[in-house]
Amino acid sequence: YISQQIETMLGYPAQDWLDNPNLWYESLHPEDRDTVMTAVQTTHATNQQLVKEYRMFARDGRMLWLRDQAAIVTDEEGNPLFLQGVLLDITDRKQVEDQLRESRQNYSILVNSIEGIIWEVDVASYQFTFVSQQAERLLGYPVEAWLQDKEFWMDHMHPDDREWAFNFCVAKTQAGEDHDFEYRMIAADNRVLWLRDVVSVVMENGRP
Repeated sequence: YISQQIETMLGYPAQDWLDNPNLWYESLHPEDRDTVMTAVQTTHATNQQLVKEYRMFARDGRMLWLRDQAAIVTDEEGNPLFLQGVLLDITDRKQVEDQLRESRQNYSILVNSIEGIIWEVDVASYQFTFVSQQAERLLGYPVEAWLQDKEFWMDHMHPDDREWAFNFCVAKTQAGEDHDFEYRMIAADNRVLWLRDVVSVVMENGRP
């Protein structure tokens, strides 16, 4: 059995799918056939639910992304009888995901091409949540160190600047005021670098 909606979705009448057992496999994108068949076989062998996203070609040559969610129906003794499921057209969602992915890639290229260090800090914890790759090129420390160690920024600031710079940043941030200030940091090779930090405070519901 297959519902009449299949003709609206892929262009082939429902009867074509019943008359030609190979139509489903033949309509699969060649690059997806092996993984889809493996998933079906795994479902059959384990009685686990099948949830798979894959590409199929419609009768008019269009390529669609489909989400297939199915389960094995068994008899009273647990023997598998057939697969029963729902096939959904998710092409629009996939296109949006691709656009977002491309947008993120373009944003990442832009951010990492800027000579300065682009960063973001969570105000509740003052933990870095994003640091651009330029941080490693300028100071020599891996980005992961900034993200994993809450005290990294202060610990690598020049001792004479630590207290006033941190307190200045916190005070301005809590007041919701954009600010900029200059201080020194110690690079991985012990060089002292002067940095100018230009900070924008993002407010939500009156809170930074």
